[in-house]
This record gives sequence, C-alpha cells and structure tokens, in this order.
Amino acid sequence: MTKKIDRLTPDQQADLATTRDTWLAHGLSTQPLDRAAAKAAVTKMYKCGGLAAPRHFVFLESPLEGAIAAAMMTSAQVRDQVRDQVGDQVRDQVGDQVRAQVRAQVGAQVRAQVGAQVGAQVRAQVGAQVRDQVWRACYGCHDAEFVGFYDFFARHFGFAESIEGLRDVATTCGWVWPFEHVAIITARPSVLRFDGAKRLHCETGPAVEYPDGLCVFSWHGTRIPGEWITDPQTLTPQIALGQENTALRIAAMEILGWAKIIDQLGGKVVDRHPEGLLGGELILIPKNAFNPDEDGSVKFLKAQCPRNGIIAFRVPDDITSAHEAQAWKAGLPKGIYKLPSIRT
Repeated sequence: MTKKIDRLTPDQQADLATTRDTWLAHGLSTQPLDRAAAKAAVTKMYKCGGLAAPRHFVFLESPLEGAIAAAMMTSAQVRDQVRDQVGDQVRDQVGDQVRAQVRAQVGAQVRAQVGAQVGAQVRAQVGAQVRDQVWRACYGCHDAEFVGFYDFFARHFGFAESIEGLRDVATTCGWVWPFEHVAIITARPSVLRFDGAKRLHCETGPAVEYPDGLCVFSWHGTRIPGEWITDPQTLTPQIALGQENTALRIAAMEILGWAKIIDQLGGKVVDRHPEGLLGGELILIPKNAFNPDEDGSVKFLKAQCPRNGIIAFRVPDDITSAHEAQAWKAGLPKGIYKLPSIRT
C-alpha cells in the first residue's frame, strides 16, 4: 500500500501561488471559443469518464442558449463520474494536511472569485429561466477552483489523471452539457468587469456579458436588475427602500445616493451650518416616506464632499444641528469639533 503524502516539498509549496494564478486566469478568461480545441477537450472528457465520444457537437453562445438546448435531453453526467474517480484517488493517497493546504491556497481563493462571484451569478441568471438544466452542466471555466485543486495533484504526484478531460474543458470553453451522442458546448463570457475588491461590478453596463447578449448586472458583487443601470429613472427611493433583500436594498441606495433620495423624498431642512453645504444641512424626513405604516421621523446630514460631491448619511435622532452631526461623524464632542479649513 502506498504511503500517504502528508507534506509538500518547498518547490511544491512555491507552485501553489502559480497554480492559483493560472486557474484564476482560466476561470476569468474572456477569450473567444476555439471550436476545434473545445471539441478535442470534450472528447477527452468523455474518454476520462469511460464513455464513447459524442457523434455530434453543438456550439452555442451562452449558458442560457445551452440550457434551453439541453432542456429536452437527459444528461450523461460525465462530470460526476470523473469527480468521483479523481476525488477517491486524492482522498486515498493524500493526507488531510496536504489536502487542506492545497484547498486553502488554490481551491478556496479561486472559488471566491470564479465560483462564488462569476459562476454563482451566471448560474442564478440562467437558473431563473431554465433552472432544471443548470445542475446538469459541466461548468467549464467556472469549474476552475475544483479542476485547479485536482490538477495540482495530477501534475506533482502523477495521480488523478482522470481530471485531464475536465481540465482541458475548463481551459477552452464555457459550460458543456454532455449527452450520450451529443455534446452542447458554450462560449465563455466576452466581458467581465470588477471593482477594486475583485467583486463583479459595473456602473455603466453589465458586469458579465456573453456573445449572444446574455448579461448579468452586478453592483459590488450583488446581482441587481439590469434596468437599475440601463434605465436609472426606473429606480426610485420607494423601490430602493422597499427591497426585502438587505444586499439589494444597500445596492439600490448606493446607486441612487442618499442625497438624491433625500431630495426626492422632500426632506425638511431644520438647521444649516454657517459655512453652507461644506458644513452641511440637517434634514428631517418622515418615516412614512420610507414606509407608509411607520410614524415619526429620521435625520440626515447632507453636505458637500470635495472628493465625492454631495453626500448624505443618517445621524442619531437626538442630534439638533449640522455642526453636531459633523462632530458625531468625526467621533468628537461638538464643543471641541472644528470643521477642517483644508478639505481633501
């Protein structure tokens, strides 16, 4: 019986970061579909799963097109067969310590951006229309975290060779539906956009777009209705504040901006700072402007920020002046707080 591998060599440890970056690049690729390479990769995937190669290949432009095409067929579940094979090999031949180390530095980090960000949002977008077909696909480039994890063991230890087919699929194409005689192969995204924290985000258009026009709109990692970006007039304070999902509500309020929300809700100015908007205005808004069933009011400070323009934020109900609101924001008593003479 082969002794389990319980530690990595220094060279293998050094390769973890390279493996992670390589599979991030594959998972986030927007390269056009190379049909010949994709056909060869899918054929190898079938072989690794112990199945005869498909006789026909159907090439489509997005997961949605693929899911619609797959709706009338029964999946051959090639991915599950290969997952089981390579998973058993790694569990049998690699110790917990090594599996955890590779999973943490390759699988988890790639999953966070490719799986949780792009893959999950695309699955949700497609699933809303053709839900039953989403779970029957091999996710191609969006399987990067799973494939990259096992590819490390295949390259360094010479086992889990069955991953080769899924590896080639993940590096050449998008989602694939494998059937007994036919394989449906789809393109990767043509556009991916992120914010500085590597979350799907775009303020002017879709964050994910496929060649056929399938789009996912996202605001700092939260999937949002496309019309909030393409037709911003449709997003009102009432719609924003009425979102039951907290992440959607925050995204909607950020898109609108509290200053715009306050203006549209018709708040009453109860105090103005002597230095005008640089010091700010304390504004009172009835709670029923947000929710018709609520009584009372809430307070906001609206002010001019040299970097971000007009801003607004909620302040405690017991604040009585714009100066006191500025002091509260700065974390200082109102008696010693002074508005900065130089604003940066």
